[in-house]
Formats: sequence, C-alpha cells, structure tokens
Amino acid sequence: MRKFLVAVVAAMAMTFGFSGISNAEMIKKVDYFSLLMDRSGSMFMCSDCVKGVNKMFVAKTAVGNVFDSVPDELGFDSALKLSCDTKTVFAGKYANETVDKFLKDSVPDDGTVFGKMTPLAKAIAEENVSEPKETRNAVILVTDGEYNLGRNPVEAVKELYSNHPNSTVHVISLADTPKGEKTIKEIAALKEGSVVASACELAKSGDKAREFALKVFFGTENALEIFFEVNKAVIRPSEKEKLDAVKGKTARVEGWASIDGPKAFNQALSEKRAKAVAEYLGTNDFEGKGISTKYKKRKMNRRADVVVTE
Repeated sequence: MRKFLVAVVAAMAMTFGFSGISNAEMIKKVDYFSLLMDRSGSMFMCSDCVKGVNKMFVAKTAVGNVFDSVPDELGFDSALKLSCDTKTVFAGKYANETVDKFLKDSVPDDGTVFGKMTPLAKAIAEENVSEPKETRNAVILVTDGEYNLGRNPVEAVKELYSNHPNSTVHVISLADTPKGEKTIKEIAALKEGSVVASACELAKSGDKAREFALKVFFGTENALEIFFEVNKAVIRPSEKEKLDAVKGKTARVEGWASIDGPKAFNQALSEKRAKAVAEYLGTNDFEGKGISTKYKKRKMNRRADVVVTE
C-alpha cells in the first residue's frame, strides 16, 4: 500500500512549473493562520480525483503542496488542528517541516467511513478563542463540507467573523455532493477575499498550489520566478509566457541553481540562467547568484528571479 501511495504522489506531482514571485519581494498578508483538517468519516471515502485513493490522501497531498510554497522566514504564528475532537496538534511559529510532520504523523490515511459524527461547526467555533481580535487571521479549512452533528458550519463562520472581524476562512475543497458544495459556497460568500480551491487541483498542480499560497499568505511586488529543468538554462515555453507579460519593463535578473552538483558548476549554471532570461527580456542587468536553498523542493531553486523596477 505504501509503495502505491508513493507512486500516486509522484504521478500527481509531475507538473514541474511553479509560477510565482521572488521571495525577496514578499509581503505578509496575515499574522496568524490555523490549518483545520476535517477528519470526518466522509473524508475517508473514495476520491473522484485519483482512482484508488481516498479524499484524505488528496487533502494531505494538496496541503503539502501549498505549504511547500510558503517559506519559513515569513514568521507566521500558526496552529495545526484536526476536527471531530478539535485537537490542536501544534501551536507556534510556522515551519514547513512542522506541517510535513503533522501531515505524516497526525493526519490519518484511513478511518471509519460510516457511523462517525461530524461536528464541523464546533471545530470552526473553536477559532473564536484562538487569537486577539486585532490579529490578521487566516483559517484554512480542509473539508468536503459534510456535517451530521450540531449546527450548520456557515453559522459558525458568521459567528467567527462577528467576534474576529480580521479573520478570513479559506477552503481547500473536497466537496463531491450538492450538500457539501452548498456549504462551501455559502462560507465563501460570507466575506470578500475568502479563497476556495479544489484540493484535486492543488494536489496535481504546483502552479495552482503556489497561486493559493500567494492569495492567502503573502503578496509580492513586481517580481517573477522563472523555473528551469535540471542542469539546463533553456527557457521553457510556459516560462516564456510569464516573461512576455513583463517585456519592455525595466528589470533585474538573478539566476540560481539548486544544491545538486559542484559549487563551481552551479555558479556557472546560475549565470547561464540569468543571461538566458536577460537576453529574452532585452536587458543587461543580470547576475548569477549561485546556489539557492530558499525552497525545500530543489526544483523550485532551479530558477531565475526577475525583479521589475519600473
């Protein structure tokens, strides 16, 4: 079973590109976030996303992809929680490895499907006492929207907004029934800026996961990340489309390489990547910066940062 799951992860992560913005230009959108994973029985039912796996597996893959795009240095306060008994597994400064450990050790792969009560509203209500009212809070709700115990989760979100007006609930959705879809749609409609994303899309696409992270956790100021294949400095067609959007503007280009290979080789490769992007944009302002370790996933360190200065 474990080998099968690893194979599915690899298949879901085949998308290479991560559209996005350079870390040098990051601006925090929130001070605190709470990740609330729904572990009701329906989350262990088969997923429509990938044949042979349940919704919880898709949820864990999606969450992992999202937080691979959220650098530790943003310094968020955070809480990682499980619904049903509203268990807080971790509370403290955010680190990507903490989320990974939470997903691996605390979020179950399998569970009882039938006869399990789902007090989703109760778990949301617990967010009312999480942080001071003045704190900018993001609640990341990972759910299929199903509930069979207690009040409607939409009412709990309304109460949360009343008590904590600086909070916003965002949803990573696994809804596959009209009831679940209706619940999530109504939650999103309660507040402008509430982001809803398909867990299936986030699990399959690094670009979509990065997009969700940018909408929820941090903003940017006119910088692009252009990604390359291993040991190459050739700009792929998908990355050229991103560069076309900033052609004609004044820009500075910084090339990077991952930690793979000798230092001298990586320095030269970073210079080739910077030069390739600079030539495409028609600028002479470029520099090879050598090895990058900004991201946990090495493929995201094989890049050039384009900082638009005008």
